[in-house]
Amino acid sequence: MRHLFLSIYGGIVASVLLVTMGMYFAIQHINQARYLSYLDDVSKLTVTLVNNGVNRQKPENRERWLNLVASLMDVELQLLDADTGYRKTGVDKQFEQYWISGPRESGQSYQVLMISSGLTEKWLSATTFLALNEIGHYPIEQRQQVFDSIKQSATFQVERIHSSGIELTSKQQRQLERGDTVLVRSANLGQPEWISAYAPWGNTGDALTIGPIPFFQPYPLHLLLPALAITLVLIALTVWLILNQLRKRLVGIEKTVDAIGPKFYDGEQVTGSGDAIAALNSKIISMRKRIERLLDEQAYMVRAVSHDLRTPISKLHFRLETIAMLLQEQPNLVEQCRQDLNSLNALIDELLTYERLSSKPDLKLEKVDLKALLISEVDELNQQSTSITSSFDTICSEPFYVQGNTLLLKRLIANLLTNANKYANTKVVVKGQKQEHAWLISIQDDGPGFAPEVIEHVFKPFFKADNARTTSTGQASYGLGLAIARQIAIQHQGDIQASNSAKGGACLTITLPISPAENTSVVSD
Repeated sequence: MRHLFLSIYGGIVASVLLVTMGMYFAIQHINQARYLSYLDDVSKLTVTLVNNGVNRQKPENRERWLNLVASLMDVELQLLDADTGYRKTGVDKQFEQYWISGPRESGQSYQVLMISSGLTEKWLSATTFLALNEIGHYPIEQRQQVFDSIKQSATFQVERIHSSGIELTSKQQRQLERGDTVLVRSANLGQPEWISAYAPWGNTGDALTIGPIPFFQPYPLHLLLPALAITLVLIALTVWLILNQLRKRLVGIEKTVDAIGPKFYDGEQVTGSGDAIAALNSKIISMRKRIERLLDEQAYMVRAVSHDLRTPISKLHFRLETIAMLLQEQPNLVEQCRQDLNSLNALIDELLTYERLSSKPDLKLEKVDLKALLISEVDELNQQSTSITSSFDTICSEPFYVQGNTLLLKRLIANLLTNANKYANTKVVVKGQKQEHAWLISIQDDGPGFAPEVIEHVFKPFFKADNARTTSTGQASYGLGLAIARQIAIQHQGDIQASNSAKGGACLTITLPISPAENTSVVSD
């Protein structure tokens, strides 16, 4: 048993770990693509300014100018020759570096490539310097147009505002007045949120503001919440698959248990690596085989004893007739012996019938009109009994079609009617009604009814309750009539329930499934 629970818990823990690790690597892969897109956005202005600066340089000065800018930015800048082809923005996973491709204008024989691991303060400071330097290379009347072009190249806010409109500390204000670039950070719970840069616009009293530029957030809520939901769903699905395998094995055991009885079928073979479920299934199969052997031996014994009793009973009948012929007058004792032998024969017939039904025989089924059978049996009972009146009552005008064996259904109705007639005072009432999927037949008598403590036992074979219902008639009873009736009902996927009616008499209720509409062969009597 410990091995079973360790397997279950180990499987659940392993599934949680695997799903969690899988989701972690998936988020890392997504973040890598997000970060590459983020760098591409925040670097557009920078690489555009670098590219414009390179274009203004003479070919022999370009490399030197590019190296100077790279030292200011603390990044690596390269010039790629046009013959090598255009290189797109990408990532070098080995060195955890990203390369950002600059624009390539018409007729340009080179491409600027910036290699960096992320946005830094030096990068942003150099960008403000390059932007002011770009504007300063043009006449005053063109500088606004150049500034507008710079703003269009940026994916974040770039503005020219008066220094007094900037919220800075006194120390930062003094730095700005000295001509230094001021960087302002914002953080939340110790995590940086954004950064802005402010640089003086010459002696105008204005300042160039770049930002705020948001820092990259690797685990934002809009990414974490779906990832958490997907993780939980995957964990639940994996755990369900593990438990579903366990459920299937338990269902196999359930089918094996349900198969215990006459005419066994081979139940589900539960596979397993020697765990508790496989061991339990093995024990149940062994128990099933022992029960099958015992039931077979019991059925064989019943048939053998019943058959062997036929011979001495027949001999006793013959000898009793011989004695009756020798005696001129037949005393009552001889007649009583005949009745006892007839009762013994009847008991043997009942016993064989019950055993045959208990062994679940293959029945020849047909479409039977149960309503016609009920009417026929009620009429026959009225002809046999003059002191008890039997009647059939129903509000349903259609036939009561069931799929069954005609002879067995007649035996079922006859047994219940005979039982009711035996204990009734004056009348037996049979009622029929239609439910959604079944016919409901009730047989009520006005006799003493069942004692409450024996109702659940009345269908057991050879059961005889010691109450007014069994002592008031004085008729012989073997306790097999109701047991046989219930076995017949069960063979037809139905059942019989015993209760007492509101008036005090016994009530036996038969439930039989309605016959499928496609069957056409009908037997009524």
